[in-house]
Amino acid sequence: MDLKHNQITMRELLRNKQAYLLLYKEFPMFMTPAILQNIRPLTLQQIIQMVRPYISRPKLNMLLEQLENI
Repeated sequence: MDLKHNQITMRELLRNKQAYLLLYKEFPMFMTPAILQNIRPLTLQQIIQMVRPYISRPKLNMLLEQLENI
């Protein structure tokens, strides 16, 4: 999947069923309708900046690699 140098919006990313399922598997607590509604206009880069303090660098890199391989 083309992540557009992390400038892909979450709306675009979540339209892909495989990407949605991967994110749901890794972060089920953040995949509620209220949260999804608020993050859809954000870019992947913005989300990365928000979650960086809470997610280890190796896990984040693994997740980005998996998204690129979709």
